[in-house]
Amino acid sequence: MLIVPLLAFTPGKTDFAAYYGPAYTDAVSFFAKNRLSFQKAANEYNIREKNLKSIVFPELLRYNILQNLIETKALELLYVKGGTKAADFSIGHFQMKPSFAETVEAIAADNDDKNDKKNDEWAEDFHALCSYGNLDEKSIRAKRVERLSSLEWQLKYLACFYRYTERQLNKTLSPSEKIQKIAARYNCGLQRTEAEIEKLMKRPSFPYGYSVDPKIQHNYSDVAVYFFLM
Repeated sequence: MLIVPLLAFTPGKTDFAAYYGPAYTDAVSFFAKNRLSFQKAANEYNIREKNLKSIVFPELLRYNILQNLIETKALELLYVKGGTKAADFSIGHFQMKPSFAETVEAIAADNDDKNDKKNDEWAEDFHALCSYGNLDEKSIRAKRVERLSSLEWQLKYLACFYRYTERQLNKTLSPSEKIQKIAARYNCGLQRTEAEIEKLMKRPSFPYGYSVDPKIQHNYSDVAVYFFLM
């Protein structure tokens, strides 16, 4: 496992490329290897490619740092059998949880009602996310895990999350401020209130989580903005 040096962090002054070294390089390489997939998603959903990459860039770093500790097979079976109450865990390079996918699917479904004039046309692009045919609940959960193991599907979920979250933001935000807000929401959760997110952002928890000393960690959205501005 890659060991990251536990250095003190000064907000706005950390060179994350140097700090995370090989993990940072590997994350950039992942983007290069999957360039066509990102370009396709960006074009299909009318989102700037760099924006999509910036939101999940910290997750790629986390994945490269902690990948030897990630074991999902047993957790996948628990989730399929009992849902998120039985197991809710991170999957793939973007570290998406089944609960995240369920929430995004619900958002797509809620906003894709052609009979409701209040809903937005943007959600029509994500109809496939909430479509499982006639599968029963257990089969749907198995299919959802299968989706989350695919880069193509993770990009669909990411794009839907981005388009929905972007619509909630103040239009006066600068591009980097927008990335900061969307990245914070991605890290903290769609069900969090703005007040909760602001509070959580004040306690650095990247990449090891809230149980580890914040003095040796960073802010997820700072890492996202750093990459966005590179």
